[in-house]
Amino acid sequence: MPKAAWLLEKMGSGWPEQLGLHPADGAEAEWFAWWTACALRAGERGARSEDRAAAALGALRGAGVLAPAKLAASPQMAAAILAGAGLREPEVAAARLARASAALETRFEGSLVRLAAGAPSLEELGGRLVSLAPGLGPGSALRFLRPLRDRLSAADEAPLDPAAHAAAVHLGWLDEHDDLETAPGMLRRRLEDEADAPPLPRVEEALERLGRAACRRSLTARCPLEEACPARR
Repeated sequence: MPKAAWLLEKMGSGWPEQLGLHPADGAEAEWFAWWTACALRAGERGARSEDRAAAALGALRGAGVLAPAKLAASPQMAAAILAGAGLREPEVAAARLARASAALETRFEGSLVRLAAGAPSLEELGGRLVSLAPGLGPGSALRFLRPLRDRLSAADEAPLDPAAHAAAVHLGWLDEHDDLETAPGMLRRRLEDEADAPPLPRVEEALERLGRAACRRSLTARCPLEEACPARR
């Protein structure tokens, strides 16, 4: 049965790492950049949604406006920057970011760390995130929180993404009847039995990308694992 380190080697860097972000290790500016990336991706569709969101994040960073106070104050400027980066609906995305940033400033002093502090459950923490602005739904909140499983106890309650679940089933790490809520704990216990296993959030992200590419739709011919794909045997 394949090991987690082997999976990460085959799948390469995850999206946070491609963005130059390490949410589990950082705070404040790092968290806000990651939250902004998740919010930008929320409005994108298609195979290149991550690429467009990454380009937009890089453009905001390059313009020096990747901060709650600056995005809240200049939605028109942000829209122009996002349009230049190729985002599909730059005005909508800029308005969403401005509203979320303004709410973060007003209610939590511009700090996602303050927002997360004292949240007793995933329901409460996710509710705080999605309430920042319309268009930021549970999917965006869960995408933001999964890399923070080891930092926030409420984030560790996040269910496994369905695509990651499909990949874990194909690899033999989970049974198809294992539910999404308990699956992260099962994967964590599995990693504890592997020497030098990567952290669960990194493994989970690799599983999600593998699942989106092939496992969830049984597209074994397109599996990034190629001949090592267990479903081909």
